[in-house]
Order: sequence, then C-alpha cells, then structure tokens
Amino acid sequence: MTRLWTTRIMLGLAGLLALALAFSLPAPSRATSAQLWAQVTLLAVYAACMLALVVRARRPAFGRWVTLLLGLYGVLMFAWRGKALLLAVREGGMPQLLSALVPLSLWCALLIAGVCSLGSDQQRKA
Repeated sequence: MTRLWTTRIMLGLAGLLALALAFSLPAPSRATSAQLWAQVTLLAVYAACMLALVVRARRPAFGRWVTLLLGLYGVLMFAWRGKALLLAVREGGMPQLLSALVPLSLWCALLIAGVCSLGSDQQRKA
C-alpha cells in the first residue's frame, strides 16, 4: 500500500513540476525550436502523469505500464542531463542551484514512481 501511495505522490509531483517547467519557457510565438520541443515534451509528460494517476485507480495494469514508461523516461533524462545538472548544483551559486534542482527533482520523481510501480501489483496478489 505504501508503494501505491508513493507512486501516486511522485506522479502528482512530477506532473506539477513538468507543468511549472513548461510554463517557465518562453511563449511559443517567441521560442526557438528547441524551446518549443522542450515545452511540448514537458506538456506531454504532464499529460502522461495525470493519465497515469487517473488510470492507476481504474485499470491498474494499464496504469502500471504508463507509470513504468514514465519511470523509464525519467531514467533516460536523468542519464542524459543529470551530470550537467549535478555539476551546476555542485559548482554554482544559489541561482544555479535552484534552477538545477527543479528538473533534477522532476526526473527523480519519475524514476521513483517507476520503481515503486514495479512491485505494487505483486503485493496485492500476495
């Protein structure tokens, strides 16, 4: 039961962080193509997190797969951007620290949600 609640909390946190990061980018009319793709990706992560939250209660098997895919996405993004963000946390001042912790917490929340959803269905059957 703890894993199920941890998964729900992490999905909610990841959704809110993805939405906050998407709205922190410039408006699509003034954004570069890379910023536009980042905004679309973050909005897709937000939609997938909210879908996983809703579907997790109604159709647990499908919700589990959506959560696992989000966890895999968190692992990939953490591996791709994690080193640069951790270096910014280590060597930067307070503005660099705060700007690096938000995406790091997003990828970590997705990772934790994916890991917690691995064992939640096995516990119910036991």
